[in-house]
Amino acid sequence: MTFKDVESVSSFSDGLASVKLIGKPFHGYMDRKGKIIIEPKYDLAFYFNEGFAGVEIADRHGIINKKGEEVTPLIYDGYPSFREGRAAVSRNGKYGFIDKTGKEVIPLKYDDVYDFWDGTAGVCVGRKWGFIDATGKEIVPLIYTTVSSGEGIFVVLLDGEWQFLDQTGKPLFPGKFKSAHAFSDGAALVEQNGSWFFIDKTGKKLF
Repeated sequence: MTFKDVESVSSFSDGLASVKLIGKPFHGYMDRKGKIIIEPKYDLAFYFNEGFAGVEIADRHGIINKKGEEVTPLIYDGYPSFREGRAAVSRNGKYGFIDKTGKEVIPLKYDDVYDFWDGTAGVCVGRKWGFIDATGKEIVPLIYTTVSSGEGIFVVLLDGEWQFLDQTGKPLFPGKFKSAHAFSDGAALVEQNGSWFFIDKTGKKLF
C-alpha cells in the first residue's frame, strides 16, 4: 500500500495508525511499513493507547486490542480510551469504568467522570464532584462544585472558595483561595485577596 491509496490517516500511536483507503467506506489500522494490520470495518477508528483503541460502528462504541479482537462489545455511547488501566465508558447517560478485560469494574452510575490520573478520578452525581480510587472507593465526598488534580493533590471548589486536599480528602494546608490551578512541576497558581501568586506543596508563597 502507498499514500496514493490513502484517503485519510492518523498519526501513529502505540505503533499503529488509523487509515481509510480511497474508495473504501471504513477505517482500519496500518503499521509503520504501511501494512494493513486490522482490516477496515469501522465507521471511526481512534488512537491506540495502552494497547487498546476505541472504535465505532453505527454510533456505538467499544474497544479492540492490537490483534483487532473486541475487548468489549460495541455498546457504549462515547468512545473509550484507557489511562492507568481504566477506561471511562457511558451508556444511557451514565458513566463508569472498565478494565483491560472489558469488565465494568466501576459501575455506570455517574453523571460525568474524568480520566484517571495518579490513581484517582473525578466523578460527578447531580452536579456535585468528588474523587474515587481505581477500585471505585470514594476517597473525596461528592460535595464540590468543581474539582481538578495534579501531582497527587486535589484542588476543589466549595461555596466560592478553592482549597487543596491530600489523597485522603483532608485539607493539605489551611489556606483558601478565590481561584486556584492544579499543581504542575511542584507549584500551583492561586489568587487570594486580589493578587495572583504561586505556592509550593506546603502552601508557602513562592513569589
